[in-house]
Amino acid sequence: MFKNQIAIITGGSSGIGKGIAERLSSLGAKVILVARTEDKLLKAVEDIRSSGGNAEYRIADATHPGDVEKIIDEVYINEKRLDIFVNNAGVFKFSDINTDFKEVEEIMENDMMAPGRILQYISQKFSGKEKIKILNTLSHATFRIMTGNIGYGSAKEALFRMTLQVELDLKEKKVKNIELYRLYPSSVATSQLLDLYKKGVVEAPTTLESVVNVAIDLLSDKTPSRDAFVGYVADKGILAAYYTINFNTTYNNPHVLNFLSEKIIDPKYTP
Repeated sequence: MFKNQIAIITGGSSGIGKGIAERLSSLGAKVILVARTEDKLLKAVEDIRSSGGNAEYRIADATHPGDVEKIIDEVYINEKRLDIFVNNAGVFKFSDINTDFKEVEEIMENDMMAPGRILQYISQKFSGKEKIKILNTLSHATFRIMTGNIGYGSAKEALFRMTLQVELDLKEKKVKNIELYRLYPSSVATSQLLDLYKKGVVEAPTTLESVVNVAIDLLSDKTPSRDAFVGYVADKGILAAYYTINFNTTYNNPHVLNFLSEKIIDPKYTP
């Protein structure tokens, strides 16, 4: 399905971004990885190429206005197309009432302002052109109120709302070629994160493979909706849950995100 397609992945040098890039490449796409650190980008590109994939990288800081936008323009001019944009760059940092608010602002810039600015730019640039799919990596912190998330949780919920506002605007302008997808993964279970999980600092760690699988299913339109959570749920294991979006909320039905269905991915997994 992704053969000869062009995909840009921000935050592509590690974690979820790299995992999605590797899978898209294995399915025939050419991937352009975008991140801040060249050493990590070089390693990620080498890993993909060693497996027979087609990958390039660009160095950019998504929080610098114009950096990623220039890459989008350059790739589109050189490749004559852009099929997929994975809006994934972001950072998690613990923040609470004792955190200096400048740090909270930095988190908001990384996790809401930067990806939101890029989302709006792509929607402007490609409106009425070729089909493009935009996968926005959010978090289960979008709809979970959790300790230490004054910055991160607020940013992800704000980004979620912005994707809906953009989607509504596209509908009202009858723009059909831009398709928005939202992924709400729980934390990926690295050894460091598992230690935090045992201390009760983070919730519901899951495997990188499960997140990547659900992301690819979304982009392949193999899911019952374009909104999917993936993570560990006690007594169920790893599951994917799908949601419908309610654009017609009222005072007595204020829920924008409504549960649709779930699918058990790994019932034996425990963090």
